[in-house]
Amino acid sequence: MNVVGGLFAEMVGITTIVVQNSPNQFSTLWFLYSVHKQFFQSRQPTPLYRTPYVDYGNQRLNWGRPNIQRHLEFAFSDIVSREQDTVRQAFENAFEQYVGDSLRRTRLQVFNEDEIKKRFKPDGLCNDFAIIDGDVVVLFEAKNKAVTHTLPASASAMTYQSKFKATVVKAAAQIDNVAKHVKADGALSHASIHRVVVTYGDLMLGSAKYLFDNVAEKDLPLVLSIDQVDRLVEAVRLGQCKIGEFFEDYYQGQATPQTHLFSPGQLLEQQPYLLADQPKHLEDIFNSFFESITRLVGDETTGYFPGADKK
Repeated sequence: MNVVGGLFAEMVGITTIVVQNSPNQFSTLWFLYSVHKQFFQSRQPTPLYRTPYVDYGNQRLNWGRPNIQRHLEFAFSDIVSREQDTVRQAFENAFEQYVGDSLRRTRLQVFNEDEIKKRFKPDGLCNDFAIIDGDVVVLFEAKNKAVTHTLPASASAMTYQSKFKATVVKAAAQIDNVAKHVKADGALSHASIHRVVVTYGDLMLGSAKYLFDNVAEKDLPLVLSIDQVDRLVEAVRLGQCKIGEFFEDYYQGQATPQTHLFSPGQLLEQQPYLLADQPKHLEDIFNSFFESITRLVGDETTGYFPGADKK
């Protein structure tokens, strides 16, 4: 589970941004980057993640850690996608388990789906996790979907709504149902309820208002990748903020053009949510994993790989 968890945590994938061109026309933009800012290489062509190595003379060279890392991520995804349903289901379960493990690092009261059902007794749809911090309730639904590769570059709002039906739209219905039962709980009748859809990779959806009709912005789910959730959890764990403050600051900022953000994840780049380092548990997991790969394939700092000098 540690290796799988590490892959999920570092699998930021391709950042997907949906922008509005007109009331009914939208476009999708893709950006590739590495979560390790110290290894960020802005001038690398994005196709290199599929071919991170090149043979030159008697040497085998690589394009650096970002591309090797991305190559491993997509290779893992490709393997899973080709497997049987039982393997894919195990992958889905592992992702959900990792989200729960991440949320518990806040040291707040965390409910899984069974515990939500026991506490709030929702009829029908139910989401995966809930955090209760005093008079703040945050409802999370984990959606292990790789929507990036299936989004068209330009389409109508109806097309995007269809594409997001299995992720954002379905998650909103699950969370809304639980939110009604939370409000019916006497102890939480005046609680602030926030909604989050946790995705497999970064999806900068901006406002999800065009996916729904006549829904207040605070009643719409925010889309955060597992990487972003880990960063928010770490800020809470370190005492830099309370979890409810993140949502209040986001919605307050959205009301003013000067502070309006395209995506909630952008708020993590501002104080008090900005981290000095990557979450420690991610560094521990990934460094161990990457070091084992390096020992097998060679030294990334010199570009030398075992056997590359053999004719």
